[in-house]
Amino acid sequence: FMVFPTDILGNDYLIMAYTSDIAVDGNSKTPSQFAVVATEDSTLVHIEPTSPTYANGYGSQDITLNKGEVYLVQAKVSGGISYSDLTGTSVQSSKPIAVFAGHQRVTVPVNVGTSRDFLISQMPPVRTWGKNSFITPFVTPPNVTPLGTDLFRVLAAYDSTVISINGQIVETLNKGEFYEGPATAAAYVSANSPILLAQFKKSSSSEFYGERLSDPFFVVIPPKEQFMASYLVMNTQAYEYDENLNSYKKVYSEHYITIVAPESITNSVILDGVAIQRSLFQRISNSDYYFANIPVTEGQHSLNSTTE
Repeated sequence: FMVFPTDILGNDYLIMAYTSDIAVDGNSKTPSQFAVVATEDSTLVHIEPTSPTYANGYGSQDITLNKGEVYLVQAKVSGGISYSDLTGTSVQSSKPIAVFAGHQRVTVPVNVGTSRDFLISQMPPVRTWGKNSFITPFVTPPNVTPLGTDLFRVLAAYDSTVISINGQIVETLNKGEFYEGPATAAAYVSANSPILLAQFKKSSSSEFYGERLSDPFFVVIPPKEQFMASYLVMNTQAYEYDENLNSYKKVYSEHYITIVAPESITNSVILDGVAIQRSLFQRISNSDYYFANIPVTEGQHSLNSTTE
């Protein structure tokens, strides 16, 4: 996941996470969760959870952290409490903090697949949210289970937030409430107040479809208001030990960069010094923006355009 520099941290956050998972392997219980990291001594943190937590149920939590200390909050998954979800939880502080949220280990959609993974993204402070975002479909790995779909969630920062998708109103949300749907097609998401959009990659395998390439993950999508004209990005690689080969092997076999750009510059988006073919871009409904999922190699890449 992408880690933010300390100069953009804030004091007011809402959590984007995912539903606690209780049914994998018959008795597994893995929670929705988030962690708060203090950047200065004597930081007062106030937490208003949307689901019961192990520490204090539905009650608010007030803690004091010193620089470098971390406070983990997990949704309670016991005593008849099943599908708890900390999405929408309010976290406020007296000094700038970093907040990381997601899930201990989950199937997406919850209880549909068997391929599981840890979910995490760093939360942007509410002051950096925008009113316009784009859903772009993930590349589908081969032979995935037909059960379930990739998902998106839209989280509201304030009461009476009207959510529109492709120009059609789909929901009115209050602060901390979210709207969820399938992320199977590109779409333009807009609102009358700041929103946070995230996408979730579904589990690839299920009980009847065995092991398949890829595990679930989730990513917070930058709003249109945060778009820039140039980027340096990193496609990371991981290694795991193969006992049969008696050596380490690469984990990730495919790498992609997703680009969203206004139609006016789709002929002049430069990736690693080479213009991307205009034919690779597809229009996002009800907008003047296009997207492309570009296969790349692992490692560092540069992107430039004539406008943001």
